[in-house]
Amino acid sequence: MAFAVTTTHAIPQKLLPARIQISRNRLTICVHCFQVIGRAKTPAETRLLEAQHVCKEKLDDQRPAAALPFN
Repeated sequence: MAFAVTTTHAIPQKLLPARIQISRNRLTICVHCFQVIGRAKTPAETRLLEAQHVCKEKLDDQRPAAALPFN
């Protein structure tokens, strides 16, 4: 009999490389998909980059949660 192990708690994610050429405090990173979006000098530029970035994880997080069934 063959057993299959299935799990949903371990989701592989792409992490930042160990060496980045530009300083980390100027990088804008998407909190949903952990990708480097771009460089920002001011908080306004950071918000602009985050608003322009579209990824599947961000769209999934913006969906409404499943409602409880009516009993």
